[in-house]
Amino acid sequence: MQTVLLDQVQEFYRSRCPSRRPVLGTSLCRWSARVVGILIVLVVLDGAAVLAAREPFGAFLSGKLPSVAPRFSSVKLEEAFPNVQIADPMGLTESPNRDWWLVPTKSGMVYGISAGAGPAESWVALDISGRTATKLDGAIYSVVLHPEFGQPASENARAFFIFYQYSLTNPNSTGMGLYVGGSVMNRLSRFEMKPGKLEADPASETVLIEQRDRGVWHQGGAMFIHPFDGFLYLALGDEGVAAGENNQIISNNLFGGVLRIDITSNPLRSHSVRRQPQNGTTGHYQIPNDNPFLDPGGGVLEEFYALGLRSPHTLVCDPATGDIWCGDVGGSLFEEINRIERGTNYEWSFREGYVAAHGSPPSTVVGEYQSPFFAYHRQAGPSGEAGDRSVICGTVYRGENLRDELYGKMIFGDNISGRIWSLSLEDNPADRRVELLAQIDGAFMTGLARLVADSSGEVYAVQLGEPGAIWKLTASENSVDVLPATLSETGVFSDLANLTPAAGFVPYEVNQSFWSDGAIKRRWAAIPNDGAPYGAGETAEMRQTGAWAFPAGTVFVKHFDLPVTNQLGPSSIKVETRLIAVDQNAQSYGVTYKWRSDQSDADIVLNAHEESISVTPEIDHQWYYPGPSDCRTCHNPEAGHLLGLNTSQLNRDRTAGGNQIEHWETEQLGAFVSDRGSSESWPQIARMDDESATLTERIKSYLDVNCSFCHRPGGRGPAFDARLETPAVFQGLVDAASTSSRAERKERLVASGDPAGSELLARIGNTAAAKMPPVGRNQIDHAAVELINAWVAALRTSSDEPGFAAHYYRGAELNVAVSAGLETQIDQDWGAASPSGDLHVDGFSVRWQGTFIAPATGDYFISAASDDGARVYVDGNLIVNSWNVIGLSNAEATVFLEASSEHDIAVEYHEIDGAASCSVVCRLNDFGPNLFDSNHVRVNRNLITINTQPVIGFLPMDNSQALLKFYAEGYPVGLEQSQDLKNWSHVAFPKGAAQMLLNVGDARFIRIAPQN
Repeated sequence: MQTVLLDQVQEFYRSRCPSRRPVLGTSLCRWSARVVGILIVLVVLDGAAVLAAREPFGAFLSGKLPSVAPRFSSVKLEEAFPNVQIADPMGLTESPNRDWWLVPTKSGMVYGISAGAGPAESWVALDISGRTATKLDGAIYSVVLHPEFGQPASENARAFFIFYQYSLTNPNSTGMGLYVGGSVMNRLSRFEMKPGKLEADPASETVLIEQRDRGVWHQGGAMFIHPFDGFLYLALGDEGVAAGENNQIISNNLFGGVLRIDITSNPLRSHSVRRQPQNGTTGHYQIPNDNPFLDPGGGVLEEFYALGLRSPHTLVCDPATGDIWCGDVGGSLFEEINRIERGTNYEWSFREGYVAAHGSPPSTVVGEYQSPFFAYHRQAGPSGEAGDRSVICGTVYRGENLRDELYGKMIFGDNISGRIWSLSLEDNPADRRVELLAQIDGAFMTGLARLVADSSGEVYAVQLGEPGAIWKLTASENSVDVLPATLSETGVFSDLANLTPAAGFVPYEVNQSFWSDGAIKRRWAAIPNDGAPYGAGETAEMRQTGAWAFPAGTVFVKHFDLPVTNQLGPSSIKVETRLIAVDQNAQSYGVTYKWRSDQSDADIVLNAHEESISVTPEIDHQWYYPGPSDCRTCHNPEAGHLLGLNTSQLNRDRTAGGNQIEHWETEQLGAFVSDRGSSESWPQIARMDDESATLTERIKSYLDVNCSFCHRPGGRGPAFDARLETPAVFQGLVDAASTSSRAERKERLVASGDPAGSELLARIGNTAAAKMPPVGRNQIDHAAVELINAWVAALRTSSDEPGFAAHYYRGAELNVAVSAGLETQIDQDWGAASPSGDLHVDGFSVRWQGTFIAPATGDYFISAASDDGARVYVDGNLIVNSWNVIGLSNAEATVFLEASSEHDIAVEYHEIDGAASCSVVCRLNDFGPNLFDSNHVRVNRNLITINTQPVIGFLPMDNSQALLKFYAEGYPVGLEQSQDLKNWSHVAFPKGAAQMLLNVGDARFIRIAPQN
């Protein structure tokens, strides 16, 4: 758990006073510092300083906008199997007779789906979930059937192949660590169906390729059997470790290229394997005699067909031509589509896309260098939009349903944005054309996984998620012509020149705007209604946290003016007006209008592009006009589709007096649907220039506004939680490791006291491809960078203490925490007694936690001897498990760790009956002293421990007690508790105490609060 040091409490907590409002989610459990209540002036719009009285308003601008998101191509997505739900599907493999499909998943399962005339049904075709590793980029990647599958006379009639991550030690792992320390293996295996069944026997596994993999990213794993030569082609990534370590080398391990093997082991066209990988074994196949890299002396791994790839997640074959296409996910700049040819080298890691990347080319060239067939920059994707960061290479369309539009074109997509395009394949790069076809709503772990063609050439899109979805590309009528071509045609403004809104629109303002290159913004909203009284579907559903919900047909308008300086002095020009509509499916879509140079009207933008605008006689400004699918990058389902329409942003004073939200209630624009509370309890975004708010409050507010639509649980931007309501200590930001793959990445997202070493500042402080936010920003917000720089510089690095943090619980399942302390090692024998008077001799449990620093590179043998059950986690991966054992047990595992690497260790023990003991030992190469000691394990000194998980910025209590441990260091802090988030009561806390057992009774929330 990352914590903010309590010796900074004077910055993070401000003394309270009656005039200040609480800001939710800014304390260790809830920063309860209060922002001075200042008068925030509502921008005067069209001469009026008050919200207009509510006027009747027809939904979707009285029908001028469509009720569902318009389609910008002649292709749409339809669910292929609407009544089948499968978690995290990774692909789709069709049977030879087209009667069924196989679907590999991240859960370690392969499902079958019927393809008959009636409703599709699913079943488990293979369950190896007990063998697979992390679900991050792991488990089962792909399935291919043997070419002779289904041929009764063949010994291969029931054979198929899968590629997956095999865990040596951790059944059903869901760990989120970046590296797994060598406890995971890449595996290509053959399985067989049971006779007469479409169900595989897990015991039938024959391993063809197995090699140790230190990472959980860049696995590759896509494969197919070529229809022309019958060989199996398999793409493997670079292991996800240091850039370049596994590339340009074909003699060590099978990483970073495309392999080609003969699964039939035909001696007339292939020969035996002559070299084994350094960290693995291979067998049960042969090497084709015409592979490009052959060495009779066994000097190279002859499986390589091509090399120089980074993260080749997708690999497909065009059945009409035999051409091989690969989608290679980029590091920080370019996404590549490569045409894979015999003996080619695609230049990773010294080149990415069309530019230099990491290091220099090797002195000895292996293969023939080849540039990408097509590449797109992450800053402006294939069709000009931003937010595309993980290519999914599809297939060349050879179907009939979309023949006129797509035949012979590459269908490809992007995992993060969910966009799907077509690419024409002309020989001359200048003649190639990209067309946006469709888009799925997805994110980092719920986005596009594969694009697959069936035997008739029709294309399916496989989407991750729980459940996921499988879509089919079908014909559709292009509906872009239903949109008004100009802003004047929308009727949004009764006086376009002066931007006087039409009847039904009301102006609103937010506490802090998303940074848009210094533009001045104005906002209006119109909620459908036919006049008072207002019934269902005519008011907004308001809530304290999270996005508000608005009726279908609601339209929001945001207008952008850009400050300029001309001969007459400072002024501004109209640049862009955006409309966001809530559609009939409770989702949203956006339409952008670009103002003409003469300021007479604005025209619809159908393709994202940039334009140079003169802001002074000497300076031109590059302004980004978003395309239709750009809106969904930020206005995504995880963020609730609408941004800025929430309590923390709209909780502000009006020029005419009174609170803006309360005025919305008075005008019956909206009503709270849960936990309204008093206005004093509402959260509030703090402006960056509001010096009455703490520095932490302002920074958290800025991140909420500019980052949280992606960086949130389940969102499109992993690594940390930027929401305002999430306490700083649970955001995973301060001193958290950066998982960015860009070459220039910093080691920490926010490095305490080190702005230059913080990835956050590196991202918001540039305008290159790695910039954040990724959409609609060409200028740096220098004021924000300066303030965040000061905040990071003020943070102090955590101090550590040797040993393990030990937490003792009442109950055998880590139920109620009763005490905590530091222990130098895990070696306890309580016999028939209990650790303390607070625990019963039977029915208690313990958790030890610490960071282990590996003293050398090698295999570490970890054993746990206990009476009763115990389990050991390394970096979140369960490696030793005897939890269900009652009585004496001794379990062990081996993990490969590198010298000086740091690893999170957690040991859990429970006592059920009889004697109680637990001892955990770690030895390098199963020799020497126990390394789980105070010389090699440390814990964060500023530890805050509680036995439940954070919810909406607080810690909910599911029992009557919780143990709190922290170092107050003389600062005047205290504890408060509440049942309803509104009425807080003080809890006695001795000054300077290091820990206390908090008896909260029936209270549901606790917070650390300042004391005067």
